[in-house]
Amino acid sequence: MTKQARGYKGQVLIDFETDFGVAPAAPLGRLVPYNTIDGGATRSLNAAATIRGNRHAAKPFSGNTSLSRTVVVPLDTRNIGLWLMAMFGEPVTTGTGPYVHVFKPGDTQPSMVTEIALPDVGVYLRGAGVKVASLDITVGGDGEQTVSFGLVGKDEVKQAATYDATPASMAFDRLETFAASIKEGGVAMPSRIAELSMRMDMGLDTTGYTIGDAGTLGDIPEGIMNLSGSLTALFKDTSLMDKAEAGTETSLEVQFTSGGASLSIKLPEVIYNRAAPAMNGPQGVRERYDYQAYHDDAADASSVIITLTNDVASYSLA
Repeated sequence: MTKQARGYKGQVLIDFETDFGVAPAAPLGRLVPYNTIDGGATRSLNAAATIRGNRHAAKPFSGNTSLSRTVVVPLDTRNIGLWLMAMFGEPVTTGTGPYVHVFKPGDTQPSMVTEIALPDVGVYLRGAGVKVASLDITVGGDGEQTVSFGLVGKDEVKQAATYDATPASMAFDRLETFAASIKEGGVAMPSRIAELSMRMDMGLDTTGYTIGDAGTLGDIPEGIMNLSGSLTALFKDTSLMDKAEAGTETSLEVQFTSGGASLSIKLPEVIYNRAAPAMNGPQGVRERYDYQAYHDDAADASSVIITLTNDVASYSLA
């Protein structure tokens, strides 16, 4: 009897391309842990406007191919570096163990081969020219700490064999909200921030369809990043409200730790939108502010700096 594919057997593999949309001659696949992955390649089927002397619709025609996926990964101290490399390229690495990897946005962004493996039915969905279009993370609550990555790509083709039969993998070391801390304006704020969300939109251009590529993208060039999010806090004083009302520049940083490993996401220049606390009942009052991050004149010379400290000696595209 033919069996249904089972999600628990699924795997996600990535590799980095040298040329957009072209798989490396020598595969170097990396297995990455994940919670969910959705989407995939779709091709539009367009209705024809052809008139043929009757009321019957003419045969539809094929439009462009779109590859879009969202992958939700558990936050950990090692594998998250692969996704950060896909967003920012190779980090600046210092240290001799622990190693400190500093990621900042560059002028270009790597593209990847991706593989969604369903081995119990022998199906391997291989993506080409895949880039990370966005990152979303929310810190707070008691749920599993995850990160959501939006992916876009050139195309995805069904294969009968895996891209790399011997992929590399790194041991999983979870980072938890329990071990997170937040700085606002460079000052630690224990017992104040209830939730912090961050969204990084990489500003990718997904309109570059070219003739002769069977309705697929010829490239996915980079544009201007957009960094935004929201902060929810227990309303204990007016310090945050005053900054929001005056449009005062501040900064935000969240850090996760696990033993000697850590992950810090810092936004050196942030402005809150003006808002007032809401009273939704008789219990504690909270305040919530949306924000935009940017780079103007901060000494960090970047709109976002992500520092990953762990036991991985190198994150290399090769």
